[in-house]
Amino acid sequence: ALEKENEDLRRRLAELEKKLADAQKEMEQVKAESEKLKAEKASAERELVESKAREEKLEAKNSELADSLNAAKAGSERLNAQKEGLVKELSDSKNQVTDLNQKLMDTNAALEQVRGENTQLKTGKDAMAKEIEDLKRRLAEMEKKNGDMQKEMDQIKAENS
Repeated sequence: ALEKENEDLRRRLAELEKKLADAQKEMEQVKAESEKLKAEKASAERELVESKAREEKLEAKNSELADSLNAAKAGSERLNAQKEGLVKELSDSKNQVTDLNQKLMDTNAALEQVRGENTQLKTGKDAMAKEIEDLKRRLAEMEKKNGDMQKEMDQIKAENS
């Protein structure tokens, strides 16, 4: 009867050792996945910072172009009030205004695109942060499970000794 019980305990110990090895392997995979996500998060944060810098640069350029456009419009109004001999200068100023309007529209479109990218990056960053928290929780559960299995294995070993 003791031999059968001893054999059962050995079999149970082997099962627990296999479960422990599997749990440790899974824990390593979770740790590796967590590190990968941390690296991806850091990359996304760098992209977000770069994108914000581009956005600020575009906003400054937009402001500069708006000021230039306002100045060109004022010049155009003054030219309209001048004599007939200044018609060519007036035409040139109108062309300048058109060019500045196009640049302003292009800049606004680029600004909107950067804002959209910022929103996407923030959403991705938030999702990654949530996933990292989930992985940390799973890792803590795995470590607790691993500790419990180790205690049970130590008890069985102690009983077999």
